[in-house]
Amino acid sequence: MSFKLAIIDDDQEDIERIKKLVGDEMECTCFQDVKVFDTKIYYDALFLDIDMPEKSGLELAREYRALHPHTCIVFITNHNELVYKAINTHPFDFIRKENLEKELPLVLKELKRELTPHHTISFVIKGATYIINEEDIYYCESFNHITIVHLKDSELRVNSQLKSIISKLTSPYFMRTGRSYYVNLKHVIALENQELILHQIHIPISRYHKKAILERLKEVNHAF
Repeated sequence: MSFKLAIIDDDQEDIERIKKLVGDEMECTCFQDVKVFDTKIYYDALFLDIDMPEKSGLELAREYRALHPHTCIVFITNHNELVYKAINTHPFDFIRKENLEKELPLVLKELKRELTPHHTISFVIKGATYIINEEDIYYCESFNHITIVHLKDSELRVNSQLKSIISKLTSPYFMRTGRSYYVNLKHVIALENQELILHQIHIPISRYHKKAILERLKEVNHAF
């Protein structure tokens, strides 16, 4: 699965070094000017230069954490003495620019392990138990007193009401779009009129839920 990373550094050469090391490991968005970074947009992780002229990485980290408490923040700095000031922002890790090529791949490995979801949900269907990752669920659909759990290439028909399934799911990316649907917004590729599109599947959205869904989509995917 793809994680969203924002790299914020006032030195374009350092941005390019970081981006090259990250490679295809994460989906990177880079900002040399901290003023154009929108704190309302959700990222799974931030790579922040601590010492920037317009706004320090420490200040930006505090602002961002207030909106997105689960985002992993990694400080990257030339000034080792600033590390101690960053402790109270509870960063995921620190990387020294002088050792960027050595330290960043190690931090990236740990970061992916931290971000990879471990939440599973189990269903008992005709005596057989199915255990699946929440992230693999595209959407759940209520139909004639059963719930159809839609995966990428298959589906499970569960003899349970939708509200029972909802109570078991823990991911913040799931939202109701109406009475009969519960959708994983991480799989949404477009919103058109009153429908969400998940890889050629169209899910209707009620007017009551549309505003909240749009706001959450902006956090999950800044393309919206």
